[in-house]
Amino acid sequence: MNRRAARIALLLLPALASAAAAGDPFRMGEALLCTVERSTIPGGAGLRIFLAGLDSPAPKAVFENHIRAALSRIFDSEEILVLQLVAAVSGSVDTFVIDKTAGRFAHVSAGIFPVETHAAAETGTCRQASADTPFP
Repeated sequence: MNRRAARIALLLLPALASAAAAGDPFRMGEALLCTVERSTIPGGAGLRIFLAGLDSPAPKAVFENHIRAALSRIFDSEEILVLQLVAAVSGSVDTFVIDKTAGRFAHVSAGIFPVETHAAAETGTCRQASADTPFP
């Protein structure tokens, strides 16, 4: 296993196992504002991702750079929600795994661009937002 793959694996292992941050208990909602706490991307910690339409057949993600993407619901249970997007042009993928009871999330991204193959992973916490909350 190369170093990059090992870093990603080490980052993701505790992602869904850790407890929610102190404060108000997490409640799953139709829209979440998620904050990255750990990332394999330099400068990635602190970035936010807005997930909306989580109860609808057409959820979406809005990244901090304001890129919007449609998501597909891959798996949904009482405890876990898995969403994925596949970029139409490049075939790159982003997958979100959300712990619906604790408000923790893991996000992995992988793809091939003309000059490089990339892979990244990040984990963090989500809080409930309203569907019409503008991206901060």
